[in-house]
Amino acid sequence: MDHYADAVIAMVVGALERQAAARGLRVDVLQSVRELAANDEAEIALDYLVHAVNSSGLTLSQDQYDRLRALALRLEYSDVLTDIRPERLTGPERSSP
Repeated sequence: MDHYADAVIAMVVGALERQAAARGLRVDVLQSVRELAANDEAEIALDYLVHAVNSSGLTLSQDQYDRLRALALRLEYSDVLTDIRPERLTGPERSSP
């Protein structure tokens, strides 16, 4: 099991779940993302996470994006982040995925 991947994904999913709750949204796929990461399927979890962000209207902070980027680079799976819509990134230094 990749504890680093699990921790990064759990942190981002937790923040997205809080964001969804504050907006009155229900984003069921986030639980699947958490379970995939816990079951050592980090690449699939990243795919689902990107889809969840794009389709739900949730946003990623610069810090969250940077953590996901570091994880994706570690997994040699950074292409997945190019699918994040730029308007889904927040923060003073929005970077292009």
